[in-house]
Amino acid sequence: MAQPLYNWLAQLPYKPSEVQARVSNFQDHLAYIKSQVAAGKITMAGPTFSSQPSSPEDAQTKGSGSVRVVNASTEEEAWALVKGDPFAKTGVWDLEKSTLLPMKVAVVKPL
Repeated sequence: MAQPLYNWLAQLPYKPSEVQARVSNFQDHLAYIKSQVAAGKITMAGPTFSSQPSSPEDAQTKGSGSVRVVNASTEEEAWALVKGDPFAKTGVWDLEKSTLLPMKVAVVKPL
């Protein structure tokens, strides 16, 4: 019998020194997220900011990390999905400061 899936909130801060790696790997990162959404492994994902951006250009400089909701049976499986992302592989995220919290998505409504 298959193990049930759980939701995990991943909070993934950027390493401030890796701005160029973030820019260089963004398209691969986005493609990975889209493939995991299609596979039912990611429910939502997006950037976090150090303060509210006033424009799309301002958002580029205020990015502080990423969040996502991962759907996995175990914490180990959830970490494997996080670590499979190009941002993890290229050192954009500070995985030592990252957190993965079990949670339950109760409501989802797109913007």
